[in-house]
Amino acid sequence: MAVAFATLAAVVAYWAVVVAVAAASDTGTVDGTTGVAVAVGFFMLPVAFLVLAWLSQHDRIVRVTSLATALALVLWTWFPFVFGELVSPFAAAVGFGGSIALRRDGSQRIRTRMIAAALVTAYVFIIVRVAFGFALLVTPFLPLVAVLAADLVSERRAR
Repeated sequence: MAVAFATLAAVVAYWAVVVAVAAASDTGTVDGTTGVAVAVGFFMLPVAFLVLAWLSQHDRIVRVTSLATALALVLWTWFPFVFGELVSPFAAAVGFGGSIALRRDGSQRIRTRMIAAALVTAYVFIIVRVAFGFALLVTPFLPLVAVLAADLVSERRAR
């Protein structure tokens, strides 16, 4: 349930920023509406991590939310300059931030979560170049589901 609600908040953050960037590039100007949409997107990203930490009953909600948000904002604001697009850095931001924000149980490992986030980022990077429209639609749903799948792999290995 934590992953589902956090993904919903991440989808809102993603689409707010993507629509704002698309509108600004289409018109060639940045107005107040674009700024509000980007602000909503960057506000909803910490909300997604807060929801993830709270619903997974993490014992240090404020600390992990702050750490996940800081990591995600660095990835989502600086990696577009490296990748040359906005979609892959979002997958990295939500995947790595979600890896930190989601509470770990005994057999779940942060290393497995980080590998899953890196694999999703690589997948989105490739899909953006092959099928951009498809990548735009599926990207906000993949990172946290990959983190959840990584936890299932960790639990299976522990048995």
